[in-house]
Amino acid sequence: MKQLILFLAVPFFLAGCLQIKTQADESGGVYRSRDNGQSFERITKIKTTGPAKNFSQDNTEFLQLDITDPNTLYYSSVESGLFVSNNGGNSWSNILKNKGLIKNMAIDPDEPCHIYAQTKQNIFQSIDCGRRWKTLYLEKVSKRLINDIVLDTESPNRLFMTLSDGSILLSEDYAVSWRVWYRFEDSVNALYINPKNTQIMYAQTKNSLFRSENQGLDWEDLGPVISKDFKFKGGNVVKDLVFISEYDDGFYIVSNYGVLKSIDSGKTWEELTLLPRPKKEKILSLAVNPANMNELYYGTASALYYSQDGGVNWQTLKSPTTRQNKELLVHPVDSSILYVGVYSPPKK
Repeated sequence: MKQLILFLAVPFFLAGCLQIKTQADESGGVYRSRDNGQSFERITKIKTTGPAKNFSQDNTEFLQLDITDPNTLYYSSVESGLFVSNNGGNSWSNILKNKGLIKNMAIDPDEPCHIYAQTKQNIFQSIDCGRRWKTLYLEKVSKRLINDIVLDTESPNRLFMTLSDGSILLSEDYAVSWRVWYRFEDSVNALYINPKNTQIMYAQTKNSLFRSENQGLDWEDLGPVISKDFKFKGGNVVKDLVFISEYDDGFYIVSNYGVLKSIDSGKTWEELTLLPRPKKEKILSLAVNPANMNELYYGTASALYYSQDGGVNWQTLKSPTTRQNKELLVHPVDSSILYVGVYSPPKK
């Protein structure tokens, strides 16, 4: 009987030693649609002379187009660093890795090979399209983080940096040296410069949206106008801003209320009637056709939506993956092309 019991126990013992392999989740990276979001293809192929590689398991931090070349696209991976594609996403090169999460970047429109990349504590610069990099700034103040870096397209020697302690720093020598330009009471999460008039800037702080007409010397708080005068409760907490090319100073904002629109510098506001009711579903991303403000997309954790009439009517699109639709970009020349960068939040 003892021998029988030992014999029966062997399979269970061996089963405990077996390693069960799980298939890698390759639903990540970036996707491209050529038909306004009706269908998608994953575009994560990495250029290599060896075995085939891709970043299809990665999560998206941001997607950015080079305004001087519509086929040059940058992708920041949470896991693998910064990539660039010069053929609309058909293939990619990993140009900056092992430096931490690349949060944002800026491109010199006069010298597109002059690029800046930002982590939470560093500013890096390349003058040869990402082949070589040098560190221009290291944040040494305890617990203070870099939130954003923005370049003045009319004067590319001027760059602005926003920090978690509410500071805006200015460099006038291509990010070599910096000085304090303005201080807010709250963290400045992002800065937006009007491409038609770089004197006009918007600062997205932790709790409000501010506007400046003199490139950040003085600021007006638009939060009370949004949340109190126009009664869009939560609209003052802004997550993103997208300028509308048809207006001198018009834009959409993604906020805790939903998506709002102003065509007169933030004096008046109207809401886009989204399919989910305001505050019922978090808006993660927004993209506008640069040539037609009435054509726009927004993304949530589970769906994509598309409008051709400025948000009056919406079409629900099937997401390219089960991951969240974190970043959206419309091709500036061929508006049928939509790029989607996806993200999977860490499991709690």
